[in-house]
Formats: sequence, structure tokens, C-alpha cells
Amino acid sequence: MQKYLTVIRHAKSDWSRAGADHARGLNDRGQNDAQRTGKALAEKHFAPDAVFCSSALRAKLTLQKLSAYWQYNQPVTFDAALYLASLDELMAYLAAVNNTCSHIALLGHNPGLTELCNYLAGDTLNNLPTCGVYSLGLTIDDWRALGQGVGRRIYLITPRTLKNS
Repeated sequence: MQKYLTVIRHAKSDWSRAGADHARGLNDRGQNDAQRTGKALAEKHFAPDAVFCSSALRAKLTLQKLSAYWQYNQPVTFDAALYLASLDELMAYLAAVNNTCSHIALLGHNPGLTELCNYLAGDTLNNLPTCGVYSLGLTIDDWRALGQGVGRRIYLITPRTLKNS
């Protein structure tokens, strides 16, 4: 059985207010991009078995905007371990996912997410942009079997590609 992983970077954050990085929200562009991306995912009948999201406010708000267009009833796991997680931390996190999940969505931050996509798919993506979605098919049947090159890119959605469509 094949597994699927959808990697989503949070939308554009709001730098206009002082405060902690973890507590930054979304700016207007980020809110609009998340809505358009949510619609694009709905058109692909996006339906993960589980969603794991960084505990950062900008990630939570991105998920809220995206999921307004999904038919999704599963609980979301908000986890501080995903806040600015490195490639190694993301790999360890994913290896602990329950194998009853065949498709998971992971919403977080760069540079870890770009590194994860490149590592799993052998891709040369320079940067997963804000509100970018990178979907992978994985040739594994156990999340603990994740490793370099076990994935292939199914699709990449970016706000820029949505503007041109």
C-alpha cells in the first residue's frame, strides 16, 4: 500500500505588529492566498486522513482558511514540535505517525519543509513559497520506512501558479 504526504507551508505572515515570531498572524495577501489555495485543494478532492500543524498562529490561521473549502471532519494535531522543525525533526515526527493513516497533511515552516520535499522526492525545489503545497506519493507502507528518494511529486501548488490559472 502506498502512502501520501501533502506538505503545506503557512501563508504570508504579518510583520506589521511587534511581538513574538510564534504569535504572528497573516497579512492580507496571506489570507487571500490561503483561501485560493484551499479552493484549489478542494478541486483536487483533497481529503487527508490526518492533519499535523505547527502551533504557530500563522500556521493555525492558514489551516483555518484552507480547510474552509475541504470536507474534513478529522481532528487536527497542533504541535509545537513542528514550529521551525528541521529536516531531521520532521523525519522523526513523520516516522511516528500511525500507519492507519495513508494520507497526511503537514503544515509548517521553511527551511525544513523545502528540505523535506527535496529529500523525499530527490527534487531540486529552491524554496517552497508561502502557502505552497507539495504533494508526494510515497513508495512505502509504513511511515517508519521514510527515507531519501522514496517519494515522487504528484503536484505543486503555489499562489503564483494560481494567479496564472
